[in-house]
Amino acid sequence: MTERGRALFGIDRDARIESATIVARVHPDDRALRQASIGRAIQTHGEYSTEYRVVLPDGTIRWIGTRVRSLNSGNGKATRLLWVSVDVTAQKYAEDRFRLVVEGSPNAIVLVNEQGRIDLVNTQVEILFGYWREELIGEPIEILVPERFRDRGNFAATPTARTMGAGTELFGRRKDGSEFPVEIGISQIQGEKGFLVLAAFVDISARKQAEAESRQYREELAHLSRVEIVAEMATALAHELNQPLSGIMNNANAGRRFIAKGRADMPKLDRLLGAIVMDARRAGEIIRGIRAMVRKGEGTRVSVNLNSIIGEVVQFVRSDALERHCMVLSELDPDLPAVSANRVQIQQVLLNIVINAFDAMRQTPVAERRVIIRSERQPNDEVCVSVRDYGTGLPKENPERIFEAFFSTKQEGLGMGLSIARSIIFSHGGELTASNAEGGGTRIHFSVPAAKEDVE
Repeated sequence: MTERGRALFGIDRDARIESATIVARVHPDDRALRQASIGRAIQTHGEYSTEYRVVLPDGTIRWIGTRVRSLNSGNGKATRLLWVSVDVTAQKYAEDRFRLVVEGSPNAIVLVNEQGRIDLVNTQVEILFGYWREELIGEPIEILVPERFRDRGNFAATPTARTMGAGTELFGRRKDGSEFPVEIGISQIQGEKGFLVLAAFVDISARKQAEAESRQYREELAHLSRVEIVAEMATALAHELNQPLSGIMNNANAGRRFIAKGRADMPKLDRLLGAIVMDARRAGEIIRGIRAMVRKGEGTRVSVNLNSIIGEVVQFVRSDALERHCMVLSELDPDLPAVSANRVQIQQVLLNIVINAFDAMRQTPVAERRVIIRSERQPNDEVCVSVRDYGTGLPKENPERIFEAFFSTKQEGLGMGLSIARSIIFSHGGELTASNAEGGGTRIHFSVPAAKEDVE
């Protein structure tokens, strides 16, 4: 044994070294493991490597990494063992600290080796996925993710190519086969044995439930708001139109009575018809006035960039897109001029169009479900925003009917969304139109005039 070897085991330079001398230094709990490894090396005439603890004379515990090779004599029998030992105490303590950190994490942590097999999991993984850790060690990480999601985040790629930023949402799969929404982040770390992949899973079931409840609340609120608007408009129309319609009815009945009695006085009939025309014009003016009021809208208009509104709406529909397996893409003109608009109203318009696009792709294969939102500047100083889906397209007969109030292609729809959206865009001095897109689906686009001054 070299001097460095003696120092490693805490043996004096002049002390006689025998097998028992070394064994006496090995921690009692590790002696059987070490002896079994030596026995295998002798039996197989090969080599072995192992790690064990030694207890120094002062009570200090040191971790030793040992590689032993069996040297054979000419007759093929093992006569010697070549023994190389290294102090791996710092490495073992570092690994222990790492394991403690992983075990203490509130998230489900999985460590994967270069072969794509699970090396380490913490208690949270057992709780979240329903496996005992012994059932997961040595298994591929894909066991925790449904097959249809394995192409996301390079799950099917080589382990050294696997990366996924924190916050990526997909689904996890428990031992019993049930699925649940998770947020996952995957990153690489360089270990002494090569690249390792660290995956952190967070159960977001409660958050998704809260988002669903919030979305349902918003939908119900919007529904009630639309119903209230219709009710208010109906009340206003009934009140304002009552007088001219009564006049029309009274004058028309008077004329019929004159005719029925055979006393058709032409000048009187002419005056009655004139009064009817005047009341009809008045009713028309009332209707146009209410329509103008609706088109005028409410709220303060400010100078805004539609790209920022598109970004906000994309965030709003993120959960809907994930649940419906739809991809939302943005193609934005970076030099887009500002427009003068009511930010909330434009958000409502775009949100309504995007949700309609999701609904239109219910029968579309999952791989083809995507919505493309595009912004661009028009030569006439207008800003155009288009939303293109790959759904069923517009009705073949009279496609413009989709903008009519109370017309809907959805069984549960009110038919007010696009009608209100068009009114909002008109009130901003723009247009909202729709057409069937080449290759299937619908493209709905609206344009509004650019503001005189851009957003600061």
